[in-house]
Parts: sequence; structure tokens; C-alpha cells
Amino acid sequence: MTPTNYTASTRTLKVALSHGMESINQVLVFLYIAQGGTRGMTVSDVMSHYGMSQSAASRACRFLTSVFNSERQGVDLVECYNDSQDRRIKWFRLNPKGTKAIAEMGSPR
Repeated sequence: MTPTNYTASTRTLKVALSHGMESINQVLVFLYIAQGGTRGMTVSDVMSHYGMSQSAASRACRFLTSVFNSERQGVDLVECYNDSQDRRIKWFRLNPKGTKAIAEMGSPR
């Protein structure tokens, strides 16, 4: 790893931690969702890309929203919305706070 890559990776992890992310899975899923642009990514997209189980991918996506579960808040970096044709499908895309975090990381979207 070159010093430039190391610096960028360190900055990405510092920003992720400062925004409340707790695991590498959450950071990776956040960065992947950012690549989805305004449409975002589905849990199935995350599962396919990282080889995660459905529960792990869903948990990571939900943690990035404002409400993780009934007992715990999420980090509020992405928003979740239903697919217009199939309500079973949930899409996740960056919200303004998530877009700001990506800019802080210096990562291209």
C-alpha cells in the first residue's frame, strides 16, 4: 500500500468512526451504497457484491438509516425507500448527511 492509499484509507476509517459506524461491514456497505447514486442499492445488491448473508446485509443497511431497530438509533447516513413496483424491495441511498460524510472522506461517488 502506498503512503497516499494509506492516508486515504485512514481518513475514510476516521470519518466512518466519527459518524458512528462500528464495523468494517458497515463502512463497506456505506461506501457501496454511495456508488448507487440517487437510486441507491438494495439489500440484494449488497448481498451479491460482498457475499453476505441476507441478515448481515440487511442489518448493515438498517444501521446506516436513522432507526436501526426499536431499541437503538441508527447513524442516519442513508435513507430507505420502497421500490415503486415491488413494495418488498427496499432501496438505500445517501441522505444529505451521508453525502457530506463521503465528501469528508474524499471518496469519489
